[in-house]
Amino acid sequence: MKKLLAFTLILVLCLSVVLVACNDKDDNNVKKLTAPADQLEAAKNAFEKTYTTDLIPEETDVDFTVPKAVPYGGLYSFPITWTVSDSRITIDKHSDTEVLVNIPEESKDEIKYTLTATITADDGTTATVEFERTVPEFKLYDYEGYVNAAKNATVNIDGIITAILPKDNGASNSGFYMNTVDKDGKPNGGVYVYNPKASTSDLRIGMTVRAAGKKDVYNGTHELINARRFTILDSTIKTVEPVDYTEAFKNAKDLSDAALTDKQSMLVTIKGVDIRDVGTDETYHYFSLDGKKTYVRISSSSCPLTTAEQETFAQTFAANKGSKADVTGIVTIFSGNFYLTPATVNVFTNITKVDYTAEQKVDRAIKDLSIETLVERNCEVTLADKSDLHEDVTI
Repeated sequence: MKKLLAFTLILVLCLSVVLVACNDKDDNNVKKLTAPADQLEAAKNAFEKTYTTDLIPEETDVDFTVPKAVPYGGLYSFPITWTVSDSRITIDKHSDTEVLVNIPEESKDEIKYTLTATITADDGTTATVEFERTVPEFKLYDYEGYVNAAKNATVNIDGIITAILPKDNGASNSGFYMNTVDKDGKPNGGVYVYNPKASTSDLRIGMTVRAAGKKDVYNGTHELINARRFTILDSTIKTVEPVDYTEAFKNAKDLSDAALTDKQSMLVTIKGVDIRDVGTDETYHYFSLDGKKTYVRISSSSCPLTTAEQETFAQTFAANKGSKADVTGIVTIFSGNFYLTPATVNVFTNITKVDYTAEQKVDRAIKDLSIETLVERNCEVTLADKSDLHEDVTI
């Protein structure tokens, strides 16, 4: 089923039309309201200023609705007749207040067309507003193409959903993550679909979908933004196995190593990590392995976990500080460095409490210790007086 692109302002226009209609009647008290010709040009100008590319984008790759009338001055309603210059695009009645512009899905060719609004006054005088628009040629991207796509390029890409952001649970934006696969069906990087225009209510973790949106990069993270269409390619719920990143993490020279950062937004697992401390703002939950330390972040704005799940995660983390575990999450990049976003509440699994001898604790604390190795100016350098790996070890 095609998704309709709903515009907030259209709702305002529709409400205005309804209000006019309520007063458009003949009785002893209310005079029938008309659309006078002397107000036509002003109505046209107001309409033209209102309909920016935010309401009808330059590239129209999905169906959209437009109003049947122009309300003006709170008194008049000028009817609109819509026409289009290309027969591959059709216009149908959608409701009493809107018409639907049908856009061909996955067009093999770029279509440049003119959408014309003819506004009519009560004496038959007309004024027109034209919108020059384009239906982009359909192109299906793989992961590498998505990463290399230019900013604002229209990208169509397939993947299996690994996490969904529950905006109705307090997050400031909605969206989801999905794993792409290569020609052999193996995971090949992920896609972060950020703040889509189309509804995500029909989507479920494990579905295979095609998303259409604009390419963007935010602080090093590749994103698909303002997605206006989702096509469910396979509604079967598949179990997405995370990619084992244990050796990649162990062998990486640091958190910016390409072995960790090249496959963004992909679901991965790292085995045998140490559960560490919580950051001062309680959103950073640290873990380490072989001398490298990073974190799982519970973002206040873009977290796939519900509020209840976040509380469960935090309690589990605190109760198992110092334990060994496997950690699973979505590869996320901030300022070039690797960390994980939780996909589900079961972030840490196979948790094992380890009883270390005093000698082992001291040895682990020494290996874990790091200080600045280069100081270029007079300053204070804070040295740790306690190990955050083992609280009973002082330094």
